[in-house]
Formats: sequence, C-alpha cells, structure tokens
Amino acid sequence: MKKHFQKYIRFSFLIAIFAFSKRGHTQASNIQAKDFILSAQHNSAIIYVYKDEKPVVKIAANALAGDIQAITGIKPLVTSDPHKLSNSVVIIGTEANVLLQKIEQENNVYKSDTAWEHFTIRAFNHTGVSAIKQALIIRGSDARGAAFGAFTLSKKIGISPWIWWADVKPKRQKEITVPMNIDINQSPSVKFRGIFLNDEDWGLRPWASAGLDKSYKNIGPNTYAKIFELLLRLKANTIWPAMHPGTTPFFQIPENIKVAEQYDIYVGSSHAEPMLRNNVGEWNEKTMGAFNYVTNHDSIYNYWKARVKQTVKDNVIYTVGIRGVHDSRMEGAKTLNEKLALLTQVLKDQSHLLAKYVNKDLSEIPQVFVPYKEVLPIYNAGLKVPDYVTLMWPDDNYGYIRRLSNSNEQQRSGSGGIYYHLSYWGSPMDYLWLSTTNPALVFEEMRKAWDFGAKRMWIVNVGDLKPAEYDLQFFMDMAWNINSINPSTVQTHLLNWVENTFGKKNADAITKVIQAYYHLAFERRPEFLDWSSDAKNNDESKVHPFNTEKEILNRIDDYREIAKEAQEIKRNIPTNLQDAYFELVLYPVLAATYMNEKIMYAERNKTLAAYNLPEAGKYGALAENAYDSIIKITNYYNDSLANGKWKGIMSMAPRKLSVFDRPKLALIKETNTMHIQEKDSLIKSENKQQLNESKHIIINANQFTKANNSSQTYQWTSIQGLGYSSNATMLYPFPPVHNDVFSQSYLEYKFYVEKVGNARINICTVPTFPVYQKADVRVGISLDNTAIQEKSFATREWDNTWKNNVIRNQAYCVFKFFKLVKGWHTMRLYALDPGVILDQIKIDFTPEK
Repeated sequence: MKKHFQKYIRFSFLIAIFAFSKRGHTQASNIQAKDFILSAQHNSAIIYVYKDEKPVVKIAANALAGDIQAITGIKPLVTSDPHKLSNSVVIIGTEANVLLQKIEQENNVYKSDTAWEHFTIRAFNHTGVSAIKQALIIRGSDARGAAFGAFTLSKKIGISPWIWWADVKPKRQKEITVPMNIDINQSPSVKFRGIFLNDEDWGLRPWASAGLDKSYKNIGPNTYAKIFELLLRLKANTIWPAMHPGTTPFFQIPENIKVAEQYDIYVGSSHAEPMLRNNVGEWNEKTMGAFNYVTNHDSIYNYWKARVKQTVKDNVIYTVGIRGVHDSRMEGAKTLNEKLALLTQVLKDQSHLLAKYVNKDLSEIPQVFVPYKEVLPIYNAGLKVPDYVTLMWPDDNYGYIRRLSNSNEQQRSGSGGIYYHLSYWGSPMDYLWLSTTNPALVFEEMRKAWDFGAKRMWIVNVGDLKPAEYDLQFFMDMAWNINSINPSTVQTHLLNWVENTFGKKNADAITKVIQAYYHLAFERRPEFLDWSSDAKNNDESKVHPFNTEKEILNRIDDYREIAKEAQEIKRNIPTNLQDAYFELVLYPVLAATYMNEKIMYAERNKTLAAYNLPEAGKYGALAENAYDSIIKITNYYNDSLANGKWKGIMSMAPRKLSVFDRPKLALIKETNTMHIQEKDSLIKSENKQQLNESKHIIINANQFTKANNSSQTYQWTSIQGLGYSSNATMLYPFPPVHNDVFSQSYLEYKFYVEKVGNARINICTVPTFPVYQKADVRVGISLDNTAIQEKSFATREWDNTWKNNVIRNQAYCVFKFFKLVKGWHTMRLYALDPGVILDQIKIDFTPEK
C-alpha cells in the first residue's frame, strides 16, 4: 500500500507541473546561440530543490544563491515550490527530483545513476514545461554529488572555495551567464577524502571559543558548520574532529553530529582514537581504570560498545585497533609477540561489536586500520586485519609515506588509504606555525600511493587549518581527480589557483614568490632553524645547516627578495582581495623571511662577537628587528585583519619552543683596534682557506647528457618544483618492484677532473621509504663503464639518519673513487627501486675532509 501511495503522489505531482506543454524543436535548436542567464538585473534564475532532498542539497542551493549575490548583489530565490518556477530555473538534486527527471527525459539524456558522488551539469532550452524556458540541471547520483555539483558551479562563476576561510571575495559583476553547451561530468578518484583537525590548541580552539562558538567556550557546531561547508567546496566528505586536551570531544556536544548529518559529512577518528572514542577527553583513568586491554578489558570493551550503539544511524567510519590514550604506545603488552596477540584479540572484539549493533555484514561498515608509529612493526610481524578493513598507511609525519600495499594487499576488498601530514607536533622538530610542505612532494607521494592501491581513503592532518590553505587545496584536488595533476603541471596547478584567486594580472609574479617560498622551506623549514636544542639526539641539530657566511647571506638575500616582491605586489592587489592576499601570501612569506633573518643574524652576531668585532652589534640589531617584525604582522593577523574576524587564530610561537624566542645575542668586550683588525684578518684567512680546499661540483639530476629509457611505459621524468634542484628526476609512472626497467634505465652525466686524485660522489635523493616491506630504495652508479655499485638510503624511522633526512629533505648515498685521472669522465646513475627520486650529484675532490 505504501509503495502504491508514493507512486500516486509522484504521478499527481507530475500532472500538476507538466500539463499543457511541449516545446517546438525550433527553440531547441538554439542551444548554443544563447547563454543561460544565471543572474542579471531584471532576469535572474530561480533555484529549485525538491522538498524531499537531503538537507545537504538545500544547504548547497542556498550557498549557491549566496555566492551569486556576492557577485551581482542579487540573491536568487531558492524554493521547493514548483508553482513558483518560471523562465530560467536552476534545478539541483538527485533522481528523487521528478522535475529533473522530466526535463532529462524530454532531452533523451535521462539515465539512472547509482555511482558514488557523481554529478553532471547541463543546460537545456527544451524543458517540456511551459513555464520554464531554460533549465540548468545539476544532477547528483546522491545528495553529496548534487552538492558538489552546486559548489562546482560556484567555482566556475568565480567563487573560491576559500571565500569564507581566506576572505577571497569575488569581483563584482552586473550579470552571470553560463554557456548553454556546458557539460560537466565528474566523480571522485578516492572514496573518502577529508581532514584531521589536530594540535588546535594555539589557533583554532582559542579562535572558535572567543567567536563562532563562544557559548560553548570551545570548538562546537558553528565552527564545524563552517568547516563542513569548506569541505564540500573542496569536494571532501570526511572529518577527523579536533581531539587535543582541552577540546570538548566531538560527540559530547550533540549538535556536532547533527551538523555533520546536515552537511552529509562522514565522521571518523584518528589512529589514537579507536571506535570513535576521544580517549583524551572521554577516558577517565581515575574512575575507569588504566587504558589497558589486558587488565581492564571489560571497561574498555563497554566504553567502545556505548559509542557504537550511539552512532548506529550516523555516517561514521570506525578506526579499529588500539594504542595508548593520546598518541602513545598500547598498554598491557611488552614483547612483539604479546602485542601481536593483543591486537589480534582487539580486532576480533571490535568486529563482534560492529556485527552485533551495526550490521552483520561487516563489509558494509566503513572501517580503517592505521599502522601508525609503533603499530607498523606489529602489522609487519603478521597481524591479520580483516580483508574488508581499509589499510590506511601513514607517512612519517614529515611527508614521506612509510610503506604501501604490496601486490597481495592491493587485492583487499577494503583497499588502501593514506594518513598524511601538513602539520606536526613531535620529534625531531615541530612544524605547527607555517604551512611549508612542498606541493611537489605531496604530488609525488600521493600519486605513488594511488598507483600502489591507496584509493579508498585519504586524510590529511591540517593542524588548526590556517594557514594550510593551498596545500589542502592541492591535496583535495588530487583526491577528487587523481589525473588532474601530473609531474609537468605541479606548478601549473599553483599558477591556475593563484590566477583564480587573485586574477591574471598578478598571477605570474605571485606564483614565483610562492614557488620560492616552498623551495627555501624545502631546504629548511622556518621552524627547523633551531639546530641547538629542540632536536635532541639528532646529529644535524648540532651543526648549522648553512655553514659559511656566504651561504647565510645568500639565504637571507633570497628571502628578502621574495619578501620585497610580495610587498610590491600588494600595491596592485584590489581592495576586495587585500585580506586574502595577506593570509595566503604576505603573512607566510614575511614570517618565514623574518624568522630566517632573526636566526641567521643572531648567529652572525655571536660569531663576530667571539672575535670582539663591532659589527656584531649591527647584526644583533637586525635580529631584534626581525623578531619585532614577526610580532607586528602576527598582531595584525589576529587583531585587525578582516575587521578582527581572525582574532586568536594565529600563534607565532606554538608550544613556545625556543626557536620562536627573542634572539639571544652576544656582547663584545672592549678591546683595542689593532687586536680587532688582527682577528678580522684571521676570519678572512680561514674562510679563504676553506673555500680553496672545498673543491666540489654540484650537478642537478635533471642536467643529464643522456637518458636511457629501457621501456616506453616507464620514462625518466622530472617533477616540477621537487628537490633542491626543483626538478628531481625519477622513473614514472612507478614501475612495480623487481622490474628489469630499473637495471636497464639510466641517466648519464659527464664531468671534468683537473688533476689526478680521489673523489667522493654523493648521490642526493629525496628521502622516500621503500614502497613496502622487503622492498628497498637503492641507487646505482657506474663510472667510466665500470661495474654498477649500489647503495641503499633506506632508514629506520626515529634513527639519526632518518632525522637528518627529514629535516634537510635529502638522503645521501656516498661512493668513493680513488686516483681519478685528469680529463673527462662519464657517470651513469640508476634508480634501482620504485620511488627512488634523484635530486643532485655532489662530487667532492677532498674526500678526506
């Protein structure tokens, strides 16, 4: 009876709105002759959403109306009443929308669609409805697909996804039109795409507590609503909520999950929060006992059960497994075998809970297992994770993925996923302040992940969200369309983003500034300049990364050049985009510049003061000025930018580490001029001697004289912007392990030796990991047709070599050659494993040093 009644209602609805009309084909033939008028002074389209669509479709429709108003000043009517429709209509919806179905059938394009988040955008002159002259249909296979379609249209008409979160205000126009031949057809590459809000203590939480969610005194539903809208604009669908101490756990505010439901966002939890439980805020050791599954099994099991029962009807993704309460090792097991047995039991118990309360068919429940930090060795030791669970591979917290699925794991029904970092708190050094992860590295690692089967879920740690705007955009664009970026278009993506954000006039200049900003940070992030204290047990932390005065001054000059250029560009930025320019370009560039000046000038001050040179005072003053400049621009960010909108969002000293402190300067002692002059001469003499003895050649990997490609499928390819060379080179696409292409493909270089002597050849690579267990990352070298020598740059996470590698973003393989004769030499380089990326060749003719 219910089915028949639904059919009757749908049939009556069709009669009400479609009677009388069949339009002539002469009108249909004008499809490309006239644009669809979306908004104009006296002729604006109406936006129609069927009354039974999910809330997210209505949210997207109203957002589109707001976006149109932001451009033209005219807000279209959004309605679910078919009797209010006339002339031009934008129809947003799914197959449930009978008007949408009718018009598609009239144009012979109707087709049932059950794909995940697929959408199309088409315009029609022939509607079959007398009142509607033109229709622009945004049709989703599901509600999120329809919403993504609406936000795609917003982007097409000039609305940035960052209209609210980075104040990218659109240019005002009198009208907006859409070509009648518009035909957009999209669906995602990765099923679940989202962010992890983390380390929110210094930005997001104080900002939200004092603003959007003042009544909650924490991050709450109003903040999440804004974040969820951003996710939809970025075509993302998943959130791992903020979870640090002091942040109210997501599920403890009932309105949070309601907002997630309205925006159709999946809620998951991090590697340290199994079964959607925020242990930091929800596990009370005093009342509940130790978080030890061996000694306190029942309490933990019931704790998980309560959350599973609470979320049965919600869009959620369960993280399975167990770790400590807050990003720490699991309790109750000491040896590897004990940990393996315990984790096996945990997975069994969690499966039982989900089968009992959610769905007996466990393959229908989204689940992920994240072998993060100490959990990866347990997995590698033989842990059996159910086939339907997604294996979510983490990076090493610095952008290098620790391992990926092997050929057997790639066949799992649960597929693979990635947990990636654009922000991190931890050893060897934090980077919580500025977003400096090179997009070229993001491309290389995520494309490799995709090629090795990580296609189910991508989550990126964005810290407290700002200022990770562009990196997040880049990441999500890849997740939505894996083929939207390739090795030769990494920087083209940035150029297009800048042009769409700030206009064509300044796009080239801004792009060059941002490229230089990423390149300089790749050599050393601004937060990594404290080589004396924060990276304990790290060899490189004891040595200044820029050893000579020339290196220091060159780096400062490079930064000052982009800072000057960024400030000059600011004069040409339209008033409506000044706030966006400060947030997306000027603040990060100036902040990085001042940090480098502060640290480098302070070091120069100490060096000169050690020789009692008066110039030490000048460099001390420059260091102080740089520190004061950081304070000034950060205060502007928090207090004045966008009329105070971002008050409290930007901390210039996350965790109050010493690298952020006012510089500690040295004072010179009184002495006579003759003594100073003698010391000054000694410095110059030492520098000259060092320069004369340090004879070396640096060749960028892409500067080869010959490239031998043994396969038409796998070619030597340079990745725009990657490495110290800005063109690190690799075999691409990624060949499978043990392919003959590795030993048969090489790059050839020539160099000249002035006199007989010894040489040390250092092959510098991007410090990637082997693609999976039992694979390797080896380089091979053949000098003057001798046999290939090979070395691996594989490291163990947390050892000193790994720490050095991630801080400087280079790994070294050193080969020694003795008694090289005078004249030209030919060197061949081999990348002997998938994922080996060649960056530079450094030939040192003083190997004993």
